[in-house]
Amino acid sequence: MSLFKRVLFQWMVLATLRVCSGHIAPEFINVGVNCTGVSSNCFVTPPNDHVFWGQPGDQIKFFSAMRQDNPSDQGSQYRGIFFEINSTFYNSKAVNVGSQGLSIPAFMPFPNDVTKGYREFTATLVDFAPSNDLRVCFQALVDCRPTDEVTCPVSQVAYSGLKQVLGRQTCCIVNPDGSYNTNFYPKRCVNLYVAVPPQIVAISPADDNMCSTRRTILPLKSWEKPVSVCDVTVNNGQLLRLNIDAVDMNREDDIDVHATGLPNGAVLGPRMCCDENFTACHELPMGSMTETTECTNPCFSEASGYAFSPKCGSVCTMRYARNPCRFVRRQLLFQPGSNESKVAQVVSIQAYAQDDSSRLDTNINGLCCHASNLKGNATEFSVTAQYNNPALIEPLPPTRLPDAYVNCPIPVFGVHAFSVLTKNFSDLQIVPEGCVFNSYTLAEGCPDQSLCTVCLPAITCTNAQCKFPVGIDIGSNLPYIWNSYELSSHSSVYDAITSYYIIKAYYNKPSNSLLNLAVYSNIVPANGTVLVVEGVQPSSPSMSKVSCLLDDKIGLSTQWVNNALRIVLNLEKSTGLTPLKGINVTCHFEESFSLPSPNVSYDSSLVGGLKFSKIPVPLTQCSMNCDVHALGDGSRGVGVYRAIRWTPKKGQEGKDYSLCFRAVDTKNISAVASFKCFNIRVVKCKYCALPGDSYTSLAKLFFTDWFQIWSSNPNLGGNPDAIAPGRRAGILCTD
Repeated sequence: MSLFKRVLFQWMVLATLRVCSGHIAPEFINVGVNCTGVSSNCFVTPPNDHVFWGQPGDQIKFFSAMRQDNPSDQGSQYRGIFFEINSTFYNSKAVNVGSQGLSIPAFMPFPNDVTKGYREFTATLVDFAPSNDLRVCFQALVDCRPTDEVTCPVSQVAYSGLKQVLGRQTCCIVNPDGSYNTNFYPKRCVNLYVAVPPQIVAISPADDNMCSTRRTILPLKSWEKPVSVCDVTVNNGQLLRLNIDAVDMNREDDIDVHATGLPNGAVLGPRMCCDENFTACHELPMGSMTETTECTNPCFSEASGYAFSPKCGSVCTMRYARNPCRFVRRQLLFQPGSNESKVAQVVSIQAYAQDDSSRLDTNINGLCCHASNLKGNATEFSVTAQYNNPALIEPLPPTRLPDAYVNCPIPVFGVHAFSVLTKNFSDLQIVPEGCVFNSYTLAEGCPDQSLCTVCLPAITCTNAQCKFPVGIDIGSNLPYIWNSYELSSHSSVYDAITSYYIIKAYYNKPSNSLLNLAVYSNIVPANGTVLVVEGVQPSSPSMSKVSCLLDDKIGLSTQWVNNALRIVLNLEKSTGLTPLKGINVTCHFEESFSLPSPNVSYDSSLVGGLKFSKIPVPLTQCSMNCDVHALGDGSRGVGVYRAIRWTPKKGQEGKDYSLCFRAVDTKNISAVASFKCFNIRVVKCKYCALPGDSYTSLAKLFFTDWFQIWSSNPNLGGNPDAIAPGRRAGILCTD
């Protein structure tokens, strides 16, 4: 069928529907007309999908008004409005059904105008229910053949609507399923919106060791949830990441978390949208919009007597829509500074959630209701800053370390500690839990049997929570440069924390053409990192040639870009650990140069998936023998770290280990030691190949056949007699 014929056919069908057997289709009254003499209310029918906003205790009231101008009708008894309310509405308990709750009086004609009529809907909200459960539909009906009732075929008789409204069986235009055809009988649906304020449901630190007191606040309203609250204690140098979680019962609401009384230097992190259990969250600003494809299925009907068969198409459009979130988290970030005060500071903070209900405010054609943003009750908690205790500090590995595999070295990680009152590095110790403590420094590798029990399988740790694996390498207690995070004071939003950054950078200039650099960061940069030096000005306008060495022996490639010297680092070993010394670079220029205001930064260096901060750090002139461990914010205290290395061996697969450490001041035993555990599992049935391994040897080791290993591990290569060392094999066993 051509497009013209199709459009013409649809127009003819719709025209047939709008005028049936000399009867004009009914229509809703959309503006307040003919209200005089009836009541003070204008009879305005709400638009389709209108939302009536109210709080428990409020009354929702609206009119559904219709007209049908048909001179052949004998009176208003042939018109009616049918309300359709499903069982979900009644079962929701949001409205008391009866004289005190839901009320829908009979259809009433307008005075002196039988072509118009209305029904009034009234509901008193008493409890919460989702808006989707409180949907009310209504349809304007009229008897299409009021004088031929007895001659109507059974297939054209509708019982549920007009019989209920008009009190008699009648002949109507119906769809094949018996429902009233909405092209002739207009239908609208509205929703009742029971507005309840959002609430804080949990306040808990990301590091559970910082939770000093946990309590539960029981709900007072039927729709509220219990609130789990932690009062926290954070030691000097530690970074508190306190999760503040909020929920709104209304699915359509967008909410945010706020806090008052924050301590100096504390901030709220970006708003994150989470799943219902707060196990997965992603950053999503308040009021976010999303581009969506919205498809509709416009329909027309083909007539067959008084029955009509719908024919539908599909029309899709792009639009921006609200992207609300009702499970929201913000992290309160706080790090006590280098304060030598021995007195703990306690701060009381109040957190609350607020929604965006005001977007539902209605003030059109007299329709209710006045809506406003709802603010939940404040939840109070305390943050105690301790300044006299040593602390395990950032950067810390995750509490749950990545799974390990037999013969595969785990990524080397460091455990760091800081104490503002400790004066000497040898006095601050990171002690593996289970060690017998004395004034000593643990040697590299497994500590001596007389001093520590954690590396000896035959001896049980003194702390039942501790479970170190055999063969773990706990590095020496070594100096560490501590530096505070750059948190904006009393900022409302802090977008991100950069874990890796340059702490201090120094230079000296022994001659007019020689530059020595020492750059100290809190982690070793990855091989290939670009060290960017800005503010170096050659004496001539042309770009000066320069050659640079790392540690006076490794040649480095250089490049001048936009008046900045870019030096590509070629590190012999990049472990991802806190360095014992800075990156030392010596550059020889072919001509003299000056340094009016130099600074340095690292460019796009990846370490464990995280990047160094690109914020430039000023270069400070200093001799190359500066005591870097007494510089920066940590100069009022000391920092130490231990490197942890481990390669699981056969026999450790399928086991879980817990690596626990304490930060202890040997000269201040009364200070409370900071404690933290890191859990790791050795996965079963996975193995890293060793030199000399083959498909046959692996098959014997795991009691299987070489064909299963070959077919399940294409990454091992095609040579059955030799597997490249370090290749990871999986699916080696069936249990």
